[in-house]
Amino acid sequence: MDPISSLKCAAFENDDESSIENAWPGIVTTFILYGTVSLFFIMIFECCRGANPMVYSPRNEITPDRKALKMPGGFYWVGTLLQIDDDETLRVAGMDAYTLVRFLRFNLILSSFCFLFTFIILVPIYGSSNHDSANSFSAATMDNLRPGSGRLWACWVSAYVISGVTLHFINVEWRNHIIKRTFFFKNGDSSIPGGRQFLYTVGVNSLPMELCSEFKLAQYFKDQLFPASSDGSEVVSCIVHLNKLTELKKLIDKSESTVVKLETAIAQRNKLHRDREAERNVPQEDDEACHETATLASAADSKLEPRTVYCCVCIPGRGQLVGDDEEVVASGALCCSKAVNSIPHLSNLLKEENEKVESLQTAIMRASEYAESSARSGITEKGKQIKSGSGFVTLRSRQAVSVVSQVLLSNSPLSVEVSQAPDPRDVIWDNANGDMRSIRHRQSTVSIIVKFFGLFLFIPLLVLCNLFGDIERLSKIPGLGALKELDPDSFVYSFITTQVPPLLQATIVGLLPTIFTAVAIHIEGVQTYSAVQRSVLDRAFGCQLVNVYFTLLGASLGSTLKTIIDKPACIFALLGSAIPAVAGYFSQIVLINGLMGTGLELSRLVPLIVDKLLAFSDKKGVSIRAQQERFKPKGDGKDYISIFPGELYPGILFVTILGLTYAIIVPFMSAATTLFFLLAFVVYKHNVLYVYCPVFESGGDLFAKIHGYVLTGLNFGNTTLVAYFIIKEGFLQVLFMLPLFVVVEMFRKHTTANYLPCVQGISREGAVKIDAQFTSRLQPSDSFEDSLFRQPELNHSKLLPLNEDTTTVTSEVEIVHTTHDTSLGAGNARVV
Repeated sequence: MDPISSLKCAAFENDDESSIENAWPGIVTTFILYGTVSLFFIMIFECCRGANPMVYSPRNEITPDRKALKMPGGFYWVGTLLQIDDDETLRVAGMDAYTLVRFLRFNLILSSFCFLFTFIILVPIYGSSNHDSANSFSAATMDNLRPGSGRLWACWVSAYVISGVTLHFINVEWRNHIIKRTFFFKNGDSSIPGGRQFLYTVGVNSLPMELCSEFKLAQYFKDQLFPASSDGSEVVSCIVHLNKLTELKKLIDKSESTVVKLETAIAQRNKLHRDREAERNVPQEDDEACHETATLASAADSKLEPRTVYCCVCIPGRGQLVGDDEEVVASGALCCSKAVNSIPHLSNLLKEENEKVESLQTAIMRASEYAESSARSGITEKGKQIKSGSGFVTLRSRQAVSVVSQVLLSNSPLSVEVSQAPDPRDVIWDNANGDMRSIRHRQSTVSIIVKFFGLFLFIPLLVLCNLFGDIERLSKIPGLGALKELDPDSFVYSFITTQVPPLLQATIVGLLPTIFTAVAIHIEGVQTYSAVQRSVLDRAFGCQLVNVYFTLLGASLGSTLKTIIDKPACIFALLGSAIPAVAGYFSQIVLINGLMGTGLELSRLVPLIVDKLLAFSDKKGVSIRAQQERFKPKGDGKDYISIFPGELYPGILFVTILGLTYAIIVPFMSAATTLFFLLAFVVYKHNVLYVYCPVFESGGDLFAKIHGYVLTGLNFGNTTLVAYFIIKEGFLQVLFMLPLFVVVEMFRKHTTANYLPCVQGISREGAVKIDAQFTSRLQPSDSFEDSLFRQPELNHSKLLPLNEDTTTVTSEVEIVHTTHDTSLGAGNARVV
């Protein structure tokens, strides 16, 4: 038996041949179907963008000081967009969005090079081979080469060329990023609250009990770190976060809900007055008709007042919603119902809630002051730990920040961890007072659970997706036996087998970043959004690798594992023989993401529909606060103008990995990936300039990770090529491929050792130059906000309605008692 025969996996040969033969119809159908959908989305964008600026260009309205160029009509906007250079993109969109655009451009250039190189060099070599087993699809792939053919050397040379070009482009990106990142460390970003103040601030975590006090923490910095400061104390301010603010947050949420109801009632009442005034100003034919119209309008005014309906239960104390000083009128419509003037009632309720918030804030601050002065740091007079082990310290110079954030402050494990402070908007304040040891333990536990999730849930879902491509296997699932009756020539049969699997798989994989984001925030308790994005990127990228290489091994997990157990060396044969079989399948996924995904992103169909529905509901009147909140970026992602790059990069890296894996073996994949990156670059560059308003700014913190993952994808692609060389009996090519892995890893080590330290923070040398340049150093009285890094609950001020004076506007409130629904509290109100 020859050596290669022992590596054959006969169970997959027949399935792979049929999959290759059926690849073109599926790809063509996908391109036509989703290309049509993409054109529909583009037409929506073209028709609606002029009349809906708050949907298609809200950034220009929200941040007028950082406007981009006005977009021309028609499709001329594409040319205008491409003419906007890097500096303008950075000025308008910020460093995080700029990094996203640069990464898309990097992938577009790399993919275009692979496309041109392989179609000019490799496709003619593959096509001129006379391999008898070749079919219409594989004729232009590496599968068309005979085993042991000398043409395999062209593939070997191509691997070195593509790898070398990839490393060159990454090196160029690193050098550019160092320049931009250094500028960010020096000047910050104009959108960040407090200006440059965060650059003079460090975050502290894992404080020991004796330092859980603002006074003692300040003394620690003064005495231990800067005892010989030439110009006095280097410490400007210390803030240690407080525990037990849950009750205060609930009161604040309740008062915010009340003020929105009050503003809505006022807006509706004012809208009613304006409508009635307009009706009275309509010209009448005679005085009698004018008098009759005025009488009817006056009568209607009293009936159409906005009402606030409370759903209460008969529990003692619920009737206290209505104050003793409010006018109460019995209503005969419902038993025990009452009516009061709505706006004065809500005003009184808001006043009471504001007083409760202020009172609780005072009590918390008093307890905090006692904890500051007590012998036991952070302990109240009731023995409770009110001070947490985290906070922020603002220093006087950049040199001090550079020293403190880069030196070891304590030899105790997990004690006094100091790092450069983030953008204040980056802090997840609900998690800000968390203990780092607990957070790390939860992260370790969740990481283990994610691995189990990948093994016992994600992989079975991929198997299910692949089952849709085989009606015979799918019909064996209980309840799906009717699929056997489908005509193989019917559209339904073709759609299920060629379109449903890639669409279902793309949908499942696309949901992973959202799931991982929720896990990081609500389960692990991560303290910053940037840390959440790093966690999401790491886990989602791992799932993408599983997605690519498990799919390459085939749809049947059981038979694959059985073959590997029987013949462990057969895993290379499985990988190599599966590549041409799933090339068309992966091309369909890329086309779906490129055509439908980017088209939907450009059309902003969901925000457009939501905006129209809200505009329709606003006909009764809407509060100013509600209008402002509608287009305000939120950290929880419950809006349509926020951007979270960490959730976008896994999908981009998925296409990058496919491009690097298939560039040499199946050159057609480079055409699909080039189309994807072209569309993604245009759409996302438009959206970061005109739509997205960043929730926070990290200064391109994810750059090192995403380009490191490109190197990982390059290694996996070369590994796949080695497996295919084995299948094609190119053992000498395998031997000469080994140095390429060494080169890639040496480049990774080079970037880690020489480039990475340059983007992790400002050096002491750079800090000295900055301090020398800025003669007016940070002072408490000079643009310094004492409350910038304090918890928002403690900074909360009294809420007042944003509408005009409402003392003369009244309406009625009904208190409806019921004995059925006990789930509604006293504050559950709606305006009708």
